Amino acid sequence: MSGADEPEPRLLAEYMKHATARAAGRRGDETFWAFEAVDDLGRRDPEALWSFLRVALRQTHDDSTLAYIAAGPLENLLVTSGEAFIDRVELEAGLEPMVLRALCGVWGRNRMSPSVAERLDRMVVNQPPL
Repeated sequence: MSGADEPEPRLLAEYMKHATARAAGRRGDETFWAFEAVDDLGRRDPEALWSFLRVALRQTHDDSTLAYIAAGPLENLLVTSGEAFIDRVELEAGLEPMVLRALCGVWGRNRMSPSVAERLDRMVVNQPPL
């Protein structure tokens, strides 16, 4: 990460290229390294992953790419560190429509703590599926 709350610009740009390619049904091999780096970020620094996701979700303008991010790093964050982040996720979802929309594409509730899954369900109850 480059700043206290900002993702490294090259990683963000390349990950967004990868997510857009995958969402469009292309392989995205040339940017797969960015997928791996974001996946690793979630394992070693969930705070940095949350900062990354906040920016990435704000830059996403189509449901297919949003769904790719939601079912990947956002879901992983909620599965592995949901208890630590659910308050911030709820706050961000109330402030940023794309975050709320992305939460509609998070599926792995059976891998989350029951309290995180319940709070996620409450946030998306009246939202259309992603």
